[in-house]
Amino acid sequence: MALADCVIKPVHLPETLRDVGAHTPTTFIDLGAGDTLARCAAATIPGARTIAPLAGDISWLTGAEVQQAVDAGSRQRS
Repeated sequence: MALADCVIKPVHLPETLRDVGAHTPTTFIDLGAGDTLARCAAATIPGARTIAPLAGDISWLTGAEVQQAVDAGSRQRS
């Protein structure tokens, strides 16, 4: 049900970004396939720094590097 909620319920992204930007540092890292969220953050929060490392050419990213990132994330959650 939670996955379906993500698809069918509005997230009110501009309002959410303004709330987050008002209370925390304003560097946003967009790890999606493009840079849509990074562009929205930059347009919504004046002075926000955005990074979208996967928006461009990701041919440098190899399977071994992906596995390293997954392993590092698993260790942090343990």
